[in-house]
Amino acid sequence: MTPAALPEAPVMADPEQLALLKQGVDVWNAWRQEKNWEIIPDLRQADLQEADFRGADLFGTSLEEANLQGAILIDANFSRAILIDADSAFVDRIEKKLNEKGIRFWRDIHHATAGRLEKQVDRAIRHNPTVLLVLSEQSVESDWVEYEAQKARNLETELKRDVLCPVALDDSWKACDWEGRLRQQIEKYHILDFSQWQDATTFDTQFDKLLNGLRIFYEPEDEG
Repeated sequence: MTPAALPEAPVMADPEQLALLKQGVDVWNAWRQEKNWEIIPDLRQADLQEADFRGADLFGTSLEEANLQGAILIDANFSRAILIDADSAFVDRIEKKLNEKGIRFWRDIHHATAGRLEKQVDRAIRHNPTVLLVLSEQSVESDWVEYEAQKARNLETELKRDVLCPVALDDSWKACDWEGRLRQQIEKYHILDFSQWQDATTFDTQFDKLLNGLRIFYEPEDEG
């Protein structure tokens, strides 16, 4: 297999591990299988656009804020890989708009503290009971994103109101291998299309729709 064509190592990714990946999937997989199962590969913030990951063993790999746009992911093993905010440029833009509107939010990559991530996610979802779920080719391969979506659905049942608010960057979620009932439940929402989010006018139009929907359908009703 020809080596994956990858750009220079970013600041946060482990340079030695990224160098191994540059040598190709076969070299990477051999390194992982021989003696490095105990090592959690660190490719955070790596610019991996157009990389060829066909058949790559990325089990447990930390890919937070990595750019996987255009990467070939066929038969790659992303089980337990951390892909939170892999679509970071889009999420950064959403975050900026929320800040401009003075809307409080919790974002895993910025607000997580020391401790087990699943406990922090559970606590954040309960204390901020509206979950903006970004559906994309990268996110639907993440066990964590599926976990967050299921937790949000469970909280909807408990609170008897909408918690999950999905938006889509592409249509890959329609064919993802998430548990069937979860995917069927997501299909019941009107999922805003942000596939053209890089166009400023389109983004602003869709964001206004998102904000209006959050205000109308997601704000808790006054109990008094």
